[in-house]
Amino acid sequence: MKKILFMAVVLTMALGGYAQNRVSADDTFVKATELYENDAYGEALQYFNIWLKTHPDDAYAWTYISAIECESKNYDEALEASDKALEGVFANNKDKEFKGWMHYVRANILVHKNDTVGAVKELNEAIKLDKDDADYFHRRGTLYWRLHQHDKAIADFNAEEKLGGNGIDPVIGRGCVYSDMGDSKRAIDEFTKAIKQEPVSAEAYAKRAIEYFNMKDYDRSSDDVISALKNDFDNVNALWVLEYLKADAMRQLSPKVRAVYKDTGDSRWLELIK
Repeated sequence: MKKILFMAVVLTMALGGYAQNRVSADDTFVKATELYENDAYGEALQYFNIWLKTHPDDAYAWTYISAIECESKNYDEALEASDKALEGVFANNKDKEFKGWMHYVRANILVHKNDTVGAVKELNEAIKLDKDDADYFHRRGTLYWRLHQHDKAIADFNAEEKLGGNGIDPVIGRGCVYSDMGDSKRAIDEFTKAIKQEPVSAEAYAKRAIEYFNMKDYDRSSDDVISALKNDFDNVNALWVLEYLKADAMRQLSPKVRAVYKDTGDSRWLELIK
């Protein structure tokens, strides 16, 4: 919520002079944003709707409502609210950061509606407005990866990393792109880099396990699956690779899992290899 908290500060400043003769209305909007920041989406929605009774074309409120409806998985309602945000009025027309977030929210809605190309277009607009937000590059890079536009995906993950945001996410992102390209060696290099930066990353271990499995290096794949599960016993990717190892490489996997059970006494490990 840190980013949204910052957005709320911008909003409060932008709207202060705009409605200084409507103190009660301003209080309604501020209360709505506070509830949103605290994930009290139902109550926030009520306050935004009250605000819209006197400010029906307020782009800020419609953007928040579109985000709330998206979080609530009401994607049609979210898109409708997002359309109204695009058509709405900004009290501070120079508020590029919030406008960028408006397009980011819209991109998330379109992703859920399976419109990947449309989502990329919205992220293009977000980045034009705010080139310093690592999240926008990460989200667009992920979509480019899904579209198999590898060079663009790599460029976005590089930009994300340069901005210093999101920890090892851009490194894992590049690894996923190289994996999609069939370049397991470069993918492993990236996942290894991520593990060095964050040794408890279950996701990095699990994704590297996939590459080792594809290379038929079942020993290393088994080691990485176990490392992933030690850090996150419910990691979906690790459990997915585990099923393949059970089918093709049980001889390598079984003694390693039993050794973990012996060290920990946790019977869940034995359940994994039944």
